[in-house]
Amino acid sequence: MNPLRPVRIDHAAAGGPAAAFLDRDGVVIANRPTYVRSVADVEFLPGVGPALRRLNKAGHALLLITNQAVIGKNLITLEQALEVHQYITDHLARQGVSLTASYLCPHVGPDRCGCRKPEPGMLLRATRDLSLDPARSVMIGDACSDLEAGRRAGVDTVLLLTGRGRDEVTRLSYPATVVDDLPAAVSMLLGRRGAVR
Repeated sequence: MNPLRPVRIDHAAAGGPAAAFLDRDGVVIANRPTYVRSVADVEFLPGVGPALRRLNKAGHALLLITNQAVIGKNLITLEQALEVHQYITDHLARQGVSLTASYLCPHVGPDRCGCRKPEPGMLLRATRDLSLDPARSVMIGDACSDLEAGRRAGVDTVLLLTGRGRDEVTRLSYPATVVDDLPAAVSMLLGRRGAVR
């Protein structure tokens, strides 16, 4: 695998200049101690579909930005990871959610790639690929590495208390926006910004 390039998974045409970058595990679906390795491991977090649909309607491009070291550790193949990802995408589509694209980093820390969060490579590439506006975009995650990637990419950040969030919030070394879950984050963002134009 090329250590400098994440895997891009296209879903639809670009959704506009403002984006919601979303971590996957712990934000959209539940984390698993031994990783999400198959469709059987996928558990959607409460309220995710309606919340993402609200962001779609407000004009945000929705992008999944996910580290998947489970591939780099040879626990599953890229093809198996993509099968899980397709299942997630299809489930969201049935709830009226349109993802613009996904970026998946298959590497482990020792690979020292530029795409594995907290590095900003996936966000920067998505911004270039889709002509997104960082000043009007946000990274939503459940880990300090998500927030750091967002900060380095020049976008707003929100930490959720789902997934690893309750442990991660104690590690924050700077002021950050922290909310309970994805529906709360969406309500806050739309209340603060109104509909994206």
